[in-house]
Amino acid sequence: MKKINEDSLLPPLKEKWRGLLQALAGRESLLAGCSGGTDSSFLLYAAANALPGRVLAVTADHPLMKRSDLLSARETTQTLGVPWQALPMDVLGAPEIAQNTPDRCYFCKRMIFSALRELAEEKGLVCIADGSNADDAGEFRPGKRAALELGVWQPLFEAGLNKGEIRQLARAAGLANWNRPASGCLATRFPYHARLTPEALCAVEKGEALLAEAGFAAARLRHHGLICRIEVPKEQLPRLAKSAHGLIPPLRQLGFTYICADLEGFKSGSMDAELNRKGVVL
Repeated sequence: MKKINEDSLLPPLKEKWRGLLQALAGRESLLAGCSGGTDSSFLLYAAANALPGRVLAVTADHPLMKRSDLLSARETTQTLGVPWQALPMDVLGAPEIAQNTPDRCYFCKRMIFSALRELAEEKGLVCIADGSNADDAGEFRPGKRAALELGVWQPLFEAGLNKGEIRQLARAAGLANWNRPASGCLATRFPYHARLTPEALCAVEKGEALLAEAGFAAARLRHHGLICRIEVPKEQLPRLAKSAHGLIPPLRQLGFTYICADLEGFKSGSMDAELNRKGVVL
């Protein structure tokens, strides 16, 4: 496991990095949720440095998670030499999640964190942590409430590390996924109150895989029944239009009749626009 060269870090970031290690070292043992993204992978790297031999990485394996993220989580833990366990979960069996209400994330995270807590108790691990960062404070994330209720620690958030800083540190640590585009769970591709089904979730995952293969790594495919609304960064819209002839047939095979591009471009959390318009606060 590569060590971060602290001399290459600017003083403010070096201080945050050292503070993170100190906070982690103060815990007896740790169960770290690992989603396969940059944030949770970096948290696992830091924990492996601060608590060698006292960390277990766990990935909640459910239909709202891309298979590529599950693979990334497994590969990261293998690289770091940290024990890893996939925890299968039937989140769609919970009506409050499958119905995709605005507080779906709260119920989903509460189910996942509750299962992680049970596993931690079974394994004799005293602390549970996830990869939430300082940027999450300004976003609509009902799942944060579940973390607070169940005592899930957020060391990256407490250290004041934002997404850019985490990517910088992850790169310095040699993590292969340091610049992996943020993905989010597949449920975020659906309008609120649109029922989540395995078939629809699979169509979104396969559609985004097609877009990634075509060179649109940061794309989102929003599912609106027979319509799919594709979001890519604005500067990539002309290239998306030129790629239409190769993308439309396979997307139609996934069940979409109308293939549309969002002229506003990619925007994380765009499905929250209707909530913002109505002034919904959870």
